[in-house]
Amino acid sequence: MNYMDTHTHTDCSIDGRCTLRELCEAAREKNVRMLAVTEHYDYVEPGGKDYYELHAARRADEFAQARQSQPCIKLLYGIEIGQPHAEPAECEAFLRKNSFDVVIGSLHGLRPDRDIYHIDYTSPAVCRAVLDDYYAEHLELLKQPQFDTLGHIDYALRVMGGQLNKVDLTPWRDVFDELLRRMVETGVALELNTTACRRWIGSLGHLQWVFARYRALGGEYVTVGSDAHRTGDLAANMDEAYELLHAAGFRYLTYFEQRTPHCVPLP
Repeated sequence: MNYMDTHTHTDCSIDGRCTLRELCEAAREKNVRMLAVTEHYDYVEPGGKDYYELHAARRADEFAQARQSQPCIKLLYGIEIGQPHAEPAECEAFLRKNSFDVVIGSLHGLRPDRDIYHIDYTSPAVCRAVLDDYYAEHLELLKQPQFDTLGHIDYALRVMGGQLNKVDLTPWRDVFDELLRRMVETGVALELNTTACRRWIGSLGHLQWVFARYRALGGEYVTVGSDAHRTGDLAANMDEAYELLHAAGFRYLTYFEQRTPHCVPLP
């Protein structure tokens, strides 16, 4: 089977652990025929913007070379913007001066300066409080979205390290309903991020109802990304993701090129 992976990182991201050449070599080995490289550009995490700017010129050069040397892979030039709503004018200017194929909007932090990854998750009560804030912040993120697809809707859950008694997002069903409706209204795609399979959660089952609800509300655009920061995770758990999407009622996957959605049959 041929795959497409629309959320990946290289060493041009502050936490990337592979080069673009290594990622492309892994893509060939794993039958990834469409690859979006979506480096971090973050408005809350320390150094998230500065690191990208430091490596932006190198990134552009390497990408141009890779497109020439890897004709069997459709390479998409992307960015993952963390907390774009924190600095909307600055974000708009950044996007205007760059020609990205796809922009992922994500929450890695909570305003003004709480990094979700580094919160001390000492109890289920702390976890639930963070999830309250996390999903409320998504509503702010989606008020005037400047991105194409919403990244890893379960990011906060997956970094909690098993402190919750069970993996269950249904207590936030009402908030999900509102944010999913906003996505349908604005044409923002919903990303199915497979990282949970490789963390304490161990599967994507907790997201089944979320994608089914998005489809029921009229959602059409779904992207699938491994969120790989190293070659070993590229295209990981894609078959499980495709199975979930079929069960939720989807028949197509979406990718973005020059910020325009394109749909292909779901394998």
